[in-house]
Amino acid sequence: MKDSNLPVVLVDDEEDILFGASYLLNSHGVKPVISLSDGRKVMPYLQSEKVGVIVLDLFMPYTSGIELLPCIVQNYPEVPVIVLTASQEVETAVSCMKEGAFDYLVKPVEE
Repeated sequence: MKDSNLPVVLVDDEEDILFGASYLLNSHGVKPVISLSDGRKVMPYLQSEKVGVIVLDLFMPYTSGIELLPCIVQNYPEVPVIVLTASQEVETAVSCMKEGAFDYLVKPVEE
């Protein structure tokens, strides 16, 4: 992250994941952390705010991370996107990396 004042944006429909990840990041001095529980809010947020990094779940209702990833990468190539998902399928990981994900992490992530 070039500017450490830019927020980390967590995108996941599971509130416990958002809470836990936000708590973990804050406890390690990462601030600010913005939590979005609905994929439909991501693009409008990015249009109005600068962000440092996005941590993106793939499988969410309404607008999935699979749909969002190429849109984010195309419109905001300077923002790294870390995929955080329960999917352990190699094909999914490879596809995300080809789409431009910075990294691919499988839930649960341990400290």
